[in-house]
Amino acid sequence: MKKISFLFVAMIATFVCGNLYAANSGVYVNSVDRISDAYKNYTIDFNQTLTVPAYTPKNSDVFLGEDITISWLPNENVATSIGVSSAGNFAFAPVMDFTKAELQTLGGYKIKQINNIQFSITDVSKITECEAWILVHKTGTQSITFAHTQKINAVNLVDGWNTAVLTTPYLITDSIETIWIGYMVAGTGPASPLNCATPYADGQGGFFIPNQQGSWSLTSLMQLQQPLNLSFLIKAGVTAEKNLPTNANLRNLNFPDYLASNSAFSFRFTVANLGSENITSMEVSYKLGNEAEQTFSITGISNMTPGKDSIFTSPAINFPASFQLGNTYPVIVTITKVSGKDDDDMSNNTLNSSTIVLPRNDVQRIVLHEGFTSSTCPPCVQGNVNLKSVQSANPGKFATIKYQMNWPGAGDPYYTVEGHARRGYYGVNSVPKLHANGINGSFWEGGSGSYTTAILNTIYAMPAAAIFKNVEANIDGKTVSFSAEVEPLIPTNANVRLFAAIIEKKTFNNKKTNGETEFENVMKKFLTPATGTPVGILQAEETKKFDLNWTFKGNYRLPADASSPINNDTEHSVEDFENLAVVYWVQNFETGNIYQSGVINVSPTSIKDEHISLNSIFPNPAKDYLTIDLKENATVKIFTLDGIKLFEETRAEGLSNINFTVPVGTYILRTETPKGSAATKFIVE
Repeated sequence: MKKISFLFVAMIATFVCGNLYAANSGVYVNSVDRISDAYKNYTIDFNQTLTVPAYTPKNSDVFLGEDITISWLPNENVATSIGVSSAGNFAFAPVMDFTKAELQTLGGYKIKQINNIQFSITDVSKITECEAWILVHKTGTQSITFAHTQKINAVNLVDGWNTAVLTTPYLITDSIETIWIGYMVAGTGPASPLNCATPYADGQGGFFIPNQQGSWSLTSLMQLQQPLNLSFLIKAGVTAEKNLPTNANLRNLNFPDYLASNSAFSFRFTVANLGSENITSMEVSYKLGNEAEQTFSITGISNMTPGKDSIFTSPAINFPASFQLGNTYPVIVTITKVSGKDDDDMSNNTLNSSTIVLPRNDVQRIVLHEGFTSSTCPPCVQGNVNLKSVQSANPGKFATIKYQMNWPGAGDPYYTVEGHARRGYYGVNSVPKLHANGINGSFWEGGSGSYTTAILNTIYAMPAAAIFKNVEANIDGKTVSFSAEVEPLIPTNANVRLFAAIIEKKTFNNKKTNGETEFENVMKKFLTPATGTPVGILQAEETKKFDLNWTFKGNYRLPADASSPINNDTEHSVEDFENLAVVYWVQNFETGNIYQSGVINVSPTSIKDEHISLNSIFPNPAKDYLTIDLKENATVKIFTLDGIKLFEETRAEGLSNINFTVPVGTYILRTETPKGSAATKFIVE
């Protein structure tokens, strides 16, 4: 996507063309000191300045390559200028952005370095400070950082085009995921210093605004009350290399963490088209341990234009005959041919990995179902009906959690930011969507309406790579506690994480426009972060215990739609605290492999209170009845240890008999009054 953005800071927030109504998207510039010192408080130092000479490339500045100009401008005709409409300090920083793929394939070129930044402005008499800016988001980081800032003497600015020659050319590296190139002007309004062209390249853009922490947060141009369909007049002089016609880059290899003996498997890989021609087919070879090299073909590739990344899945591969239980084996994957011919650059076509064979095959897998749905999505109705049908025919084989989404339309009232994080992790862009067992190894992803018992049973047959022991989930008031011991069957690394989330087994209040009136397994709150809690570096069959809890705050609120999701720090959306469960799983966050999953109902725990005591029930052990001595009228409930409710009645103060027919075992008696609640265990023999 071609985007022009701008950074905005101002003591007043009124543009000539409209008022600012922006939403935080959660991407931040990690430069608190710079923001607070130079912009947030407007204590600007004008003494250290740089003149703006005409740009003359020098041999020492550039790689061997061509000097070209890059920009997203549809044209250079100035249609308007924007700024602030009243007096007061202002600071604007328009930028244009380029993704990694665009930097590598823009116009058939690979950008090597940035030499200068060119920009068109007006009202220069109102400008007291100017800087050239480059910001980057790099691989493996969560923030945007300043990569290059350079002061420009405001006295030398002219109405129209200005050029800032970088004191040191900025080198483009493969670690850059996105780069923002632009300028900052500050001064005193009223002024309209930003020259713009129209129309905007693709009708969408963004800008950074300062947040309360003193850093910048990224939002959208189209979230202005009056959306700006504009392109800021920005260019960059760069050094570039002409791309080869055919250049496939094997960018990522997701090979399964583990294999099970005699079980087929597949692997996923990401390919980027760095050439100047479309990719229509590929031949891929793989070598597993000492096995002979094998090759498969991918044909009929469409829309893989220059700069495009695509994810592919290998055909099913039989378990290698030479692999032994518990052993680790190297893996080599190479793209050998592209579009029916040799690749012009084979240096980026190979990646290495490794996999381990499970030392045992006797641990039954529980299949994790992660569903993405919404009460505003008509196709989600049939998707949910189909998933329920498959699950009803296969009890005990799965654990299900559903994330309500914020689209189509206004979205589901039970949409959560944590659910959005799982959407981002899987790259979900349509609903209904189901991920069965993650995104690697033995897994399935697709529309919920296409899921079948055969798919479930195929994944269910794959042995698990971890064991959960001594799993408990309890509720005390509005506090849910969860504990479990994790025992991996293979050594873990830093990417292996535990996930646990509280679900409400059935909700009703979030109905909207698609006709559904009941919603199952709705995610309410993660007990771990939505990105998981590291299991740590464990050896095979080494056990680690986790104790987690969450207290739901405040009162119940039903959001009107997804635009005002629940703030878990002050409120909650739980309809029935006796209808909760915890879904838990272990997943390699890097590869997407699910090691094992499970679900447990939340059980009530003992609560100290005055209206019932431990000796006010008898006999204990019981056989087919129980007598309780109540100090006041109360609602009486009986649960199994895993939280299934068997009995509920309101009983009067005094002695009361409860008759039942239940299997031998231990149960929980819970009583509730306006003063509080209490619970105790009793035995049936």
